[in-house]
Amino acid sequence: MNQTQININRIRAYNTTEMMWKQFRRIIQDAAFNESEHPRNEKGEFARRNTRRATKTRENQSRKRNGIRLGRKEYAIFMHEMNTHLTKDDLSEKIVTKNIGEYRYLVKVIGFDNYHIINKMKIK
Repeated sequence: MNQTQININRIRAYNTTEMMWKQFRRIIQDAAFNESEHPRNEKGEFARRNTRRATKTRENQSRKRNGIRLGRKEYAIFMHEMNTHLTKDDLSEKIVTKNIGEYRYLVKVIGFDNYHIINKMKIK
């Protein structure tokens, strides 16, 4: 066999193996999905267990926000300062106090680039 024929055989074997793995993955996914565990609402969309709650529109559901919301510019400055100047020790703590500009922020650190502002005080 010449080198071209060997390469063609390798490609055919690879394609056959790849197709088998795709079929195997599809079988596993289908077996793992149990329709009874995923209720649907009147429109046929996936719903929560309690379908009465799932029929509410998103506008009617209030979104509970804890903490303080910042304006766009203040948020951009806050995020830049936190991501740039937060140490590894600060990241390991749950709650951090950080002075940024004219304000002192009490922040719950969830992870890098993920912060929850608990309190904001003006520095005198």
